[in-house]
Amino acid sequence: MMTEYFATLGLPPGQYTADELRRRFQTRRRLLLRAMDSPQGASAARRGLEELHLAHKALQRVRANPAPWPAPKHGASADDARDARLAEMRALIQDSLEGGLLRHSRRTALLDEGRQRGISAFHTHLLIAQVQCGDPSLLAPWEAELTTGRSEESRAAARLAAAVVLGLGVFMTLLRWVSETT
Repeated sequence: MMTEYFATLGLPPGQYTADELRRRFQTRRRLLLRAMDSPQGASAARRGLEELHLAHKALQRVRANPAPWPAPKHGASADDARDARLAEMRALIQDSLEGGLLRHSRRTALLDEGRQRGISAFHTHLLIAQVQCGDPSLLAPWEAELTTGRSEESRAAARLAAAVVLGLGVFMTLLRWVSETT
């Protein structure tokens, strides 16, 4: 994914100064903003700006911390590799947030990145929720499997949540039906 960030800025992968990254970012940004003036290129320019901002932010973070994503060491346990993947995904999610919110296009890109890293879409969504809420213990995806080690209280809470979701679905269906009949 890092090579895509460099390509977005129009640079070959390598070490660059903060000034060089900023100059490339501003140049590309200026071109994309001009392209937004034309009705034909507005949507493509908007997507390009999103990608450009994400790439610039990620490369700035990497420049500030040259080894942000530790690779599993030889002989490292599976837990260490899993923790490294989770840390990588959390860093990518954090870079993708805008004011605590995540655009749909960036969420889709994060889901694809998670799949490439061996993280399911479900767990990627949980990681997104953790990062957005700022609570790493919220819905911890690998600490316990959903089917084992659950107390009776947690099963009751899960049943209640399922009933609420089902009730909400029925309510929305009835609401749609009433609006269509009137």
